[in-house]
Amino acid sequence: MPFFVMLWPGAATPPRPQAEREIQAVVSADARPGGPHGAMRTGDGAVFSLDGASLQTDRVTPGLCRIVFDAARRTSSFVVTGIGGRPIRVSASAGDAPPDLPAPTVAPDPPALCMRLQRAYRTWTRFEKAEQSEGPAAPDGDLLAPPGDPGAETRLAADPSGVAAQCAAGAHGLANRGHWKTVTTVISQSPKWGTVWRADVMMGDSPDSMFRQVCWRPPQSAHGAVAVTIQPLQMFDPARSLAPLASEAPPPAR
Repeated sequence: MPFFVMLWPGAATPPRPQAEREIQAVVSADARPGGPHGAMRTGDGAVFSLDGASLQTDRVTPGLCRIVFDAARRTSSFVVTGIGGRPIRVSASAGDAPPDLPAPTVAPDPPALCMRLQRAYRTWTRFEKAEQSEGPAAPDGDLLAPPGDPGAETRLAADPSGVAAQCAAGAHGLANRGHWKTVTTVISQSPKWGTVWRADVMMGDSPDSMFRQVCWRPPQSAHGAVAVTIQPLQMFDPARSLAPLASEAPPPAR
């Protein structure tokens, strides 16, 4: 599972689509082509993709930190990681944080930013290892999890198993820490995965920041623990993008 670093436009920046284009231009100018589907690579080996203003990377290196620092400084953006927490303002960045973000901390230079991003990455890595031990991720990192789209799975109005309630409680705590807003939830029954709870979550007020949480209880989980995966709705590779959740299953194909 990739680690997410988001560049959040400040309160005084242009409208979000224009701000994201500026962020993409700055990041692309500082990186080099790195693989399929538009992936990019830093000079010290980090590979990442850029979806909107969100970087998805396999590691945090000084080279990646310099690119993020430069992009945040030149576009007056704030740095937010996939594990939530307070946003980061880089030095010499103009403008205030948007009202939908908490008060930021300050990173005076790329090494200081890197220290914070690497700390967040270590937290994310511990989470990923826990997910692997519980079942949703294999040792090679491939997901062993329900698909992001419920498709034709039977929708449930209630869930006597308690999985949905457990998932919703965990998501509520995560949303409070990251200042996220749950937009839509769907509970469904999968023949393979059992009860699955999915939610579309928005960061701030921008639909472009929407991501999908998928939560279920793996059969081998200890003490009935649930597992969670997270994916942006809009992916760099359009084939991997997700449509917003619908409460009703699509009609069967004729």
